Amino acid sequence: MEADSMGRRHRAGRFGFGICRHFIRQPQPHCVGSQKTMEPTEDAYQGKVFLLTGPITFSAAESFTLDMKESGNVTVVGEPTAGYTGNHPVNFSTAHDVWFRLPTREPQNSPKGFPMEGVNIQPHNVVHQTVSDFMQDKDTQLEYVLDRIAGE
Repeated sequence: MEADSMGRRHRAGRFGFGICRHFIRQPQPHCVGSQKTMEPTEDAYQGKVFLLTGPITFSAAESFTLDMKESGNVTVVGEPTAGYTGNHPVNFSTAHDVWFRLPTREPQNSPKGFPMEGVNIQPHNVVHQTVSDFMQDKDTQLEYVLDRIAGE
């Protein structure tokens, strides 16, 4: 586990690594630190997997999305991710108490060559949540996936 500049411990990446193992079907490198290989669990799910993403999918959630998408076993639905996996962020402030959180490590690529910083992960199926849908308490992306499942 690593600590950030405020001393907090990061476990989110490790949780994503563990969750992915239940959905992948063959060993694959983990996008963060490709020296780690994810092995599928013995009872890994073999059915169809849909993963919902949007502009607030970032940091460890974006790394998880990338691992899942690169597995080839998932259909990503929604909107592009934020394009920010973290890349070992550090917090700092200016003399005027304006705070920033910036990546400090050289940009990396995933094992399949996808940039891990500054590029959104595009969904396979783009589905936008409209303001009207939101105001009517309608989850456009989830309903899209449920319709796809029902249609099969």
